[in-house]
Amino acid sequence: MEGTPWPDKPRLLATLDGSAIVAAQTAIRDLMDRFVRNDKRFAGHCDYSPKAMDVVIGEAEGLYLVRINPRVDRCGWADPSFNNVLDAELYAISPERKILMRYPYGDEEPIVRKPIVVDGIRWPDEARLLTTLDGRAIVAAHAAVQDLLGRFAVKGIRFSGRCDALPRAMDVLIFEGEGMYIVRINPRVDRCEGADPSFNAGLGSALYAIAPEGKVLARVPSTP
Repeated sequence: MEGTPWPDKPRLLATLDGSAIVAAQTAIRDLMDRFVRNDKRFAGHCDYSPKAMDVVIGEAEGLYLVRINPRVDRCGWADPSFNNVLDAELYAISPERKILMRYPYGDEEPIVRKPIVVDGIRWPDEARLLTTLDGRAIVAAHAAVQDLLGRFAVKGIRFSGRCDALPRAMDVLIFEGEGMYIVRINPRVDRCEGADPSFNAGLGSALYAIAPEGKVLARVPSTP
């Protein structure tokens, strides 16, 4: 990882709660797995990768709603208009990354036409839009979150399951520049019971450089 040139002026794409990153990655992973189960030839193909996805993330009633829109025009062979004839996918995901509902759109807009109830869980009527990102940005941010969680785990059992060592206690800033993603993770332990927002200032942020395929290129250790 040594010698990785950091971008001089990366462009901020979004700031998200760590749980939203995990939820979006869960939807991407599920859709990619479905592609491969349908036809193993799809594995590793650009059209069925995060590069060919726009990920729209919303929040409502304690759930994350993730819509994945096709962007096969990024794969070099298709005109952008071709995306319009392909189906989007819509997921409802819990903060614990459990897929509660999934709806392949097809030609319908079910969230507008009628309420959906699955296993007693009702699809929210309205959601607050958080952001729309290239699928590769989600993969990069998730790689950074997972790396940091892994470092917490190495520190011992006392961090296991603790709220302040979970994605919900993170703000994830995603930047783009010079062919890579820069991900900064700021502590938000005030989301856990008993912590004041001022406590975040005394904790360290972690800074990552991540390749579009999710490989950690460099990391700056956490410092207050």
